[in-house]
Amino acid sequence: MIGRNLRKYCSIGDIKLVYYEKGTGDTVLLIHGNSMNSIMMKKMFNYLSKFYHVVAVDSRGHGGSESGKKAYSIELFAEDMVEFCRNKSLNNIIVIGYSDGANVALRIASSYPDLARKMVLISGNYNAQGLKWLIRIPALFIKLIMEIIKKIFPNTRFTLWKINLLLSNYGITEKDLEKINTDILILAAKYDFIYRKHQIEMSRYLKNAHMYVIRGTNHINIIVSRRTFNIIKTFIEREDLIKNNNVIEQSQKDRVRNYVMQYGQNTISYLVLDNDKQYYFGHKVEGIAAFTVVAHVVVCCGDVICQTSNVKSFLLEFISFCEQNRYSLVLIDVSEKFLKIYESMGFEYVKCGEDAMFEFSNWNLKGGKIAKVRAAINHANKLGIDVGEYEPLKCRDENIESEIDGITQLWKKGKHGGLLSFILGGAELETPCDRRYFFARDTSGKMLGFVVFIPFEGGSGYLADVTRRIPGAPQGVIEKIIYKAFMKMKSEGVKWGSMGLAPLVNAGSNGRSFIIGKILNFIYENLNGVYSFKSLYHSKKKYAPTQWESRYIVYHSRIFTPKIGYAIVKAINPQGILSLVRRKKL
Repeated sequence: MIGRNLRKYCSIGDIKLVYYEKGTGDTVLLIHGNSMNSIMMKKMFNYLSKFYHVVAVDSRGHGGSESGKKAYSIELFAEDMVEFCRNKSLNNIIVIGYSDGANVALRIASSYPDLARKMVLISGNYNAQGLKWLIRIPALFIKLIMEIIKKIFPNTRFTLWKINLLLSNYGITEKDLEKINTDILILAAKYDFIYRKHQIEMSRYLKNAHMYVIRGTNHINIIVSRRTFNIIKTFIEREDLIKNNNVIEQSQKDRVRNYVMQYGQNTISYLVLDNDKQYYFGHKVEGIAAFTVVAHVVVCCGDVICQTSNVKSFLLEFISFCEQNRYSLVLIDVSEKFLKIYESMGFEYVKCGEDAMFEFSNWNLKGGKIAKVRAAINHANKLGIDVGEYEPLKCRDENIESEIDGITQLWKKGKHGGLLSFILGGAELETPCDRRYFFARDTSGKMLGFVVFIPFEGGSGYLADVTRRIPGAPQGVIEKIIYKAFMKMKSEGVKWGSMGLAPLVNAGSNGRSFIIGKILNFIYENLNGVYSFKSLYHSKKKYAPTQWESRYIVYHSRIFTPKIGYAIVKAINPQGILSLVRRKKL
């Protein structure tokens, strides 16, 4: 129990902080609210210290901690907590902030992202507008009175500083929230001082946020509710959401790659290794699902990856996980292979486009359908353009990588909006792994463009994932790269090639979501000014694919809700659909 026997002191900067600690295991840092102290969170402290190493700190000017001479602010409190953690060598911790303490935690996540791996925000808000007028109006009135009293009694400035915390913004914008990658649990009281709408908006801006409303609680008693304690403990111990790269161990990373190479049948399966994915690992059967969370919707990249005979069992696990966490579930760019299984398990689906596939044994440059590509390649040949392969795993070449990076930067400058991701990859030269890099040079040796290929079906097929060229590059550069690469792969025994998804082609022609299908078809026919759907289709069609494979959006819901639609757009384009509109206007 918090008491004098546990009280300790820590000097940071200009002040001395009081703190309490108890327990062993993972470190949990408790941050109390405005005009409170750690004693207010003693029930949570006592409960969590049975399982973890819990540290509760009195903020400056609160409890037993010194005030100092600096005016209070959320930013200052955050700096104090970070300095305290550094002083005590605390890292990779779980931060639990209550009320203004939640706002401090959010500021830590924004400004010091490496300190905490998980956070719990209890009755918090990211700006003053989130606080109900029921609180703000009295606070404004008290502030006016305190401003007068301060002139007579200077020491009242400390109280005035606390009141200002309620009324001042915290320097956290929506853009700041979108950059936060920390796994965050938002807990809201049923009857809170914070607008529910504000908390929901906050959860939507945060990439990895999960929100719960605690029944029967208000702003005061939410921190003593047993239900609150249980949800927090479940959240801390839940390791199903494993963040790629920064948190995931290399052994687990290798495990993901092994699953992909063994079971990845979808042409985009390899993209699950990219850094914008989280993973759900199967418990009863081997397999993974790669996803991101947007507005309480789990958005999966392609099909689940596991042995065909285990798909149903794995899906049962994954669906249960989503339901337990109150997530909706949607999978995008799904192949037809498992469609009947998805349907049998209650998923609805709608066709979202077609994948341009090439069976190398039946593909060549002959015939009228591929005449444009043949002419482009002939033009490149006349200019003396040559194609080579860069193999970084055999021998790294800084000059080649610098050239590839330079072309990428030029390409990015031409994109006047958010870059598409999630189901599209990048060059990934730092971690090439199984990627293959083909490039073209002119007679002077200048690199004109490159294409990055990723494997599917264990390397029996390759997808042309990234295609980039310099501005003003001659006709035929990309065409020759792709043809030469496919022919080399064919000589090596590779059976399949793919140019990837042509979005919204024949959308809705095969699916049970009639209305959504009509909407997608309308977008394809009428909104090419936002995204060049038809141009992208024709750019793939000119290569004369040997077959077009249907791709689907499948969702575990009775209806395709606006929230699901928003989550899909946000996952693919983190900047949102408006950035695409702005890009086209520019």
